[in-house]
Amino acid sequence: MYLVTNYILPIFIRLWLGLFFGFVGAGIGYLMSALMAPTSLFFVVTMTSTVFTCGLGAGAGWVSFASTKRTIALTLVSGVVGAFIGAGFGWLIGKDVYIMGGMPGIAELSGIIKGATVGGNVPPAIIGATRIFRRGEL
Repeated sequence: MYLVTNYILPIFIRLWLGLFFGFVGAGIGYLMSALMAPTSLFFVVTMTSTVFTCGLGAGAGWVSFASTKRTIALTLVSGVVGAFIGAGFGWLIGKDVYIMGGMPGIAELSGIIKGATVGGNVPPAIIGATRIFRRGEL
């Protein structure tokens, strides 16, 4: 029982928090970019703001405020970098999956958001799980 309550349960809770904050961040970033982006740079601004806020949200789900500032910064930066890499893969997969007639760009956007959320959670999950198992930090 000690293993479950002190190691496994915190990892699952932080994973769900990271996914939740990542999706919420992606939605907020998309809304911000949709309202502010000029038409010529819409895709670049949309992808950048969506992925950045998604990565920060995913990293925030894994932040332990009992950690040092360096560890918190590393967790947040790794979430943003992972979100950019995941969004790139999601965009490539999303544009090749299917083409919706009359709704261009939906498959790419869906792939970007899903890829950014998953990619934004992988590096902080590795850092967080290592921190939980080695140091016992929750």
